[in-house]
Amino acid sequence: MYVLLPLNKILSHQLLQPGPDACRVVPNSSLIIAHTATKSNTSRYTLNSRSSTYTEVQALLQGRGIDLIHKRFLILQGEVESIVHMKHKGTSEHDGGLLEYLEDIIGTAELKAPIKTALAEVEQLGEARAEKVSRLRLVEKEKAKLEAEWKEALAWQKLAND
Repeated sequence: MYVLLPLNKILSHQLLQPGPDACRVVPNSSLIIAHTATKSNTSRYTLNSRSSTYTEVQALLQGRGIDLIHKRFLILQGEVESIVHMKHKGTSEHDGGLLEYLEDIIGTAELKAPIKTALAEVEQLGEARAEKVSRLRLVEKEKAKLEAEWKEALAWQKLAND
């Protein structure tokens, strides 16, 4: 039994080139993937009518921007209800809710580690700034104290010169 998947629509962002007013299909960019599944639980893949392996098909689709690892390229009808009933946010790091699901789809989950690193650096720089500000205040107090003594010494010098 063959199941043909015309991926022209799914891969349209890769197969279309911008024209003057609209997009046009790139010639010879048709892609047909066939998967044969038998009762004995064996599978065979063909790519544009040529025998292929799952690894080759997977590499091709991932190269076109389809995320096969998280299976976020296609949401089936039965999955819509499970998505609707998801918790808003996961209770632990490995527990997923709607927020984590959307972050995976959008790709912002990859930014969590750099954001955490940047926040730690901001905190460290904030502490260094606070230390420098406190040192500046101490120096300003000493300067004000010395400035009063300097003005007094300057007044004595003027009197001595007169």
